Amino acid sequence: MANYYYDERGIKRGPVDRQQIRELAESGIIKPDTLIEAASGIRVIANNVSGLNFAPPSLNFSQRTAAYSETLCNTLNTYFMVMCITLIMVMCITLSILIFISSILVLPLPLLDPTTLNDMSKEEVEKAFAAAMLPFLLLGGIGFIVSIVSMVFWGMLHYQLWKLIPNDIARTTPGKAVGFLFIPVFNCYWCFVSYLGLSQNMNEAFRRRKIQYWVSEGLALTLCILVVIGCFAGLFPVALFPAIIGYVFALLYSIVFILYYKSVKDGAIVLLKQGQ
Repeated sequence: MANYYYDERGIKRGPVDRQQIRELAESGIIKPDTLIEAASGIRVIANNVSGLNFAPPSLNFSQRTAAYSETLCNTLNTYFMVMCITLIMVMCITLSILIFISSILVLPLPLLDPTTLNDMSKEEVEKAFAAAMLPFLLLGGIGFIVSIVSMVFWGMLHYQLWKLIPNDIARTTPGKAVGFLFIPVFNCYWCFVSYLGLSQNMNEAFRRRKIQYWVSEGLALTLCILVVIGCFAGLFPVALFPAIIGYVFALLYSIVFILYYKSVKDGAIVLLKQGQ
């Protein structure tokens, strides 16, 4: 029976029944301080009515902004941590592969002994070779998958960092900042826009908002120089750059890479928290 009325911003609404009262409370229309009147004329505050489940209070603009900023800060930290962990895993797997290959070349193996090969059938040689290469293939497959994961989280992190730069400051869009780095040769130029430009634009945002913080532009410039060196080194025969030299270079690049992203990630968090 529809025998209840409720007050909504000074306007009397109804009549509604008991079930409708519950639904209005769950949807947030009836709040804990809403006045409810029965057909008999008895009035009571909704909070004193049993069996009502009220919707959680809505956040104001500043509260919503703070909640969004906190969520985005956590997202940036997550992207950064996953990217770093997977990058370190890739470097460890690469080192394991180098050690494995070196052990094959240095240590004497029965499989490479001509006398042993003569005593084995073709099928036995193939099985022995497959067994010897199995660790290499497993490490290579795992390394490939982990590197893809690392690249995906790097792309999401770099995109979000550029997205935080105000449009009147940003020298490029987030999509271009990430996508153009995959263009061969052109990325030697674009890394200065995408990496160094991100640091410079973020510092400009700090200056305009009068935030006492600074992102390292030196790390960004070092990272760009390493990218250019890596691109040109790839044009020369592998024999000119032994694997160990390549690994040391990749290790140096990874260290600068992680330090750079820690710098801009921390700067982005400061921009979010202090620039609301």
